[in-house]
Amino acid sequence: MHRSLAASFGQEFDAIVPAASILGETLIQGLLKTGVVVAVASFVAAHVRQPLLRISLLVAGALALAGGGWGSPADLGKQFLGS
Repeated sequence: MHRSLAASFGQEFDAIVPAASILGETLIQGLLKTGVVVAVASFVAAHVRQPLLRISLLVAGALALAGGGWGSPADLGKQFLGS
């Protein structure tokens, strides 16, 4: 099985300074994702005036985008309510 899969190491090893390339790509991806979150949050804040609905949308968004460390959105909800 391992011989049928193609090896892929990315483009960073072709750079003159691979560590700087990896660090730069990580920084750019982090800033891009932060910008998307800020843009969506500002859109919601501009169009939703009720504070309770804003909080509900924030919690629903956090539950919908739960990362792999939590297991599932339900697990994140239990941890959120537990703390």
